[in-house]
Amino acid sequence: MICYIVLLLFIILFGKVDRWNDSNTKRKKYLMITFAAIIVLAAMRSWTVGIDLRNQYAKAYQTIANMSWSAWENLRYEWGYFAYCKTLSYISKDVHFFIAITALLTCGSVGYFIYKNSKDVVMSTFLYVALCQMFMYYTGLRQVLAISILLVTLETMKKRHWVLFFLGVYIATLFHSSAVVGYILPIFYFLKFKRKEIVVTLAAVGVTLFASQNVFSYALTFFDKYEEGYTSSSVFSMGYINQYSIMTGAIYIALFVIIYMTVAWKKELQKLDGRIFRFSLSKIKLIRSRIEELTLPEGFLMYGSLLALVFQLFTFTVNILTRFRFYYIPFLYISIPLAVEKTSGRYKKLIKQGIYLVLTLYFVYVCYYLAGSQWGVVPYKFFWMD
Repeated sequence: MICYIVLLLFIILFGKVDRWNDSNTKRKKYLMITFAAIIVLAAMRSWTVGIDLRNQYAKAYQTIANMSWSAWENLRYEWGYFAYCKTLSYISKDVHFFIAITALLTCGSVGYFIYKNSKDVVMSTFLYVALCQMFMYYTGLRQVLAISILLVTLETMKKRHWVLFFLGVYIATLFHSSAVVGYILPIFYFLKFKRKEIVVTLAAVGVTLFASQNVFSYALTFFDKYEEGYTSSSVFSMGYINQYSIMTGAIYIALFVIIYMTVAWKKELQKLDGRIFRFSLSKIKLIRSRIEELTLPEGFLMYGSLLALVFQLFTFTVNILTRFRFYYIPFLYISIPLAVEKTSGRYKKLIKQGIYLVLTLYFVYVCYYLAGSQWGVVPYKFFWMD
């Protein structure tokens, strides 16, 4: 567990070495260095680090390597994941090769997503690790491959290339059927999230807490084909209340409140108009670059953050539905730095430092007491220790 804590401290301390958000060159440099460390740590782990990796994916990779293409239906995995493993096996049947390539693609996609969308690459990288999402990338390999495809596919949405976007979502579903939630993202892309949308928030939370069984019955249609044991009478249909679920739920609520109060509650900044040409030449160039830059709309980020919260709260009622939160949590990496940027005066520094302090303590606690039971990532072992 020490290696995880050292990694987080490196992300924080290295972020203070320079003003990394001043230019795209600096932003890229910071992300390349920090995500190189994240990827190396994930790539060099033993096949025993990660519950699903240890219990199924390591063995499944070697099984797929020795199967014919026509036999893929004998496994309970989607065709895309089967094809991915089969293709890699032509290069090497060693499961450590599979782990390393998967770490490069999945963790690398997060770095790419942050580079393309974040206003503070240091905080976004910190959030990816401190919110313990890195641990999910050690175990739920099929789903994180699907998530990675969606993160890259979002760039086509920003450019209004809808055919490519829906093609990307379809490819993601070939790795994990739950990626079907990607089809609804364009709806949120065009919706604005204003102050009155707090009613939507409260209604969504109400559904989460009081109508979860009905939602679960519908969600089964996305899971029961490729997952075992997902029935309304199984343990997956039940929630749980423990230290982890309470702490994590409270953190997600607090983060959404911060995002809501700073992004949705405050007045929107006035859009730039033709008056920009009254500025000096240097300022004109800067403003033009900001206008031409394609970013995710604030409303889209708000709805993504809301859905991350809603599906996190399903931990208390129907645990398996929390699977969907992993598609929306990446929006927190972007919306939280945006919220901090929109905070004015002395509160900006207070909120920023508070986020770093609380999430660092949360991460350390999880590493010491919960990382083994939740994700199977403790103890950490290098691959040569197998």
